[in-house]
Amino acid sequence: MKFLFYTSILFYYSFAVQSKTIPFSIYHTNDLHSHFDGVKYSNLHKNGFVKKGGYDRLATAIDLVRSQKEVNNEIVMGVDAGDFFAGTLFSALAPSVKSNAFPEFEFFSLNQFDAVTLGNHEFDASNIGLELMLKKALKFKKNTNIVASNIYLKNKQSKLAPFIGNDSLIKTYVIKDFKSKAGNLRVAFLGILGFDACLVSKATRGDVGFIGFNDDKLKSDSRALTDYLNSLIKELKDKNKVQVVVLSMHGGGDEATQIAEKLKSVDIIIAGHTHQVQFSITNGVIISQTGSYGESLGFLELLYDTDTQKVKLANATKKPYIAIDDSVKSDFKWSSKIKSWRVEAFKISGNAKSNPEDIIFIPKVDFIRESKIQNSFGVLIGSALLSEINKHQAGADFYFTSMGLIRNSLYKGVPYSRADLFELLSIGFDKNLLPGVESITCYLTVKEVISLVSFLEIYSHVSNNFAPVFSDNLSFDVSQYGIPFLNRIKNLKLNGKKIEDYDRLIKIATNKYVIDNLGMVGSATYGLVKIDPKNERGESIRIYPSYPKEYSMFIDYLKAHYPN
Repeated sequence: MKFLFYTSILFYYSFAVQSKTIPFSIYHTNDLHSHFDGVKYSNLHKNGFVKKGGYDRLATAIDLVRSQKEVNNEIVMGVDAGDFFAGTLFSALAPSVKSNAFPEFEFFSLNQFDAVTLGNHEFDASNIGLELMLKKALKFKKNTNIVASNIYLKNKQSKLAPFIGNDSLIKTYVIKDFKSKAGNLRVAFLGILGFDACLVSKATRGDVGFIGFNDDKLKSDSRALTDYLNSLIKELKDKNKVQVVVLSMHGGGDEATQIAEKLKSVDIIIAGHTHQVQFSITNGVIISQTGSYGESLGFLELLYDTDTQKVKLANATKKPYIAIDDSVKSDFKWSSKIKSWRVEAFKISGNAKSNPEDIIFIPKVDFIRESKIQNSFGVLIGSALLSEINKHQAGADFYFTSMGLIRNSLYKGVPYSRADLFELLSIGFDKNLLPGVESITCYLTVKEVISLVSFLEIYSHVSNNFAPVFSDNLSFDVSQYGIPFLNRIKNLKLNGKKIEDYDRLIKIATNKYVIDNLGMVGSATYGLVKIDPKNERGESIRIYPSYPKEYSMFIDYLKAHYPN
């Protein structure tokens, strides 16, 4: 009897010793948008400004994290959740044949990111631009891989085909074995493009599709995506003996939460797209997103329990990010790289004769980026662009764009340079794969204008990317209890006069990025709304009169109306 008792005690003790936790950490980024220089914010206490972010500081923070963990022989890994490209003039380099540089991917490689996923803006320079970028990324392949688990090609002859596949640069998954004194971990990295990101990239990604989104109907299919992911994860765990699954997802907010609720055996979701600081635990899944533009570095300290085979936080009270501000020193090597890339980017983008650091505008009030229709910032930009485009004999009746294409706020007392103001209106690429898009004009009937306003207004409640911006000479009322596309938009006025002739042609001005996406309106409304751009004779057109790029015209406007 005593023998059995002591044997039981010994068995329990041996089991308890074997049951242990393995510490590991993840540093992560999302929506960096090529913001190598950081972002300016007002500092009223010092009567000046501060900068948040900056890749030279990010590199310092990452190096500190890695050195602290590696000195104790702990596991540390890096992940990015997409939209690392497009948003500053630095993004002129990667898709250009005139440059050998791909600064965004070089940053990931040299800072030892294990997995990077694609966001919607990686397709901004079209598939041609993406192909050029991927060719440059191949030289970093051994250090960093792109993971896009739900990507597929509609055309097998696509020029992107050589880059997609588990033996290529863009992989369905990546499995890595990490060793430490506490134990070893086998980790699988997955990556997906979320539903809203699929929607807003439809016009730029050509023959690239994503499981979980129907491009023809512009409709998400969460069941198809989660069934596919659950099957893939089961295979990775059963056949490949993966212990931890990290999903890098270019989607955030409710979208990330809903995915977490439906997935089995995912441990961590690194989210993006919504530019939020987001942290939660849903269905046992740790979800983390760290804002945007590198203003903070996501940092998760975790434990893998070998008994329960679950991941948990090492310290639930610790902030899941590190602020990247003046308290973080710049890395000299990266500061030098950034300076060199800045000069090259301005030269390639056609701005070589202009000084990127010329101060153009010092606001006397804040202009805050918000999704509210007809907000003061949107009205300023829409009205400025209308004024400037008509100086080029466009004869436009009003200007409209989307708040999703206005990328930053402007703050009182902060000096904004040419480079800063480019970032404000930076999205899109021209036919030469240079950042920034031209303004264009075309004609729509009054009925189409009302339908367009109705679509943008109602869809702005679904996605902030669709919140409309209009010049101040177009006004309307929104009936909160009205029926969309019937009587929700009322009292449409142009230059203060109500428009009642529904067949009258109105000359609108917008940018090429917006006009290329107008085709989505019909699909998104199941054919209820059709927008057909026309010439002055009412004939359908798809080639439009073009004018200078938005950022260039906005700079000209500010120089004329707000001289320093």
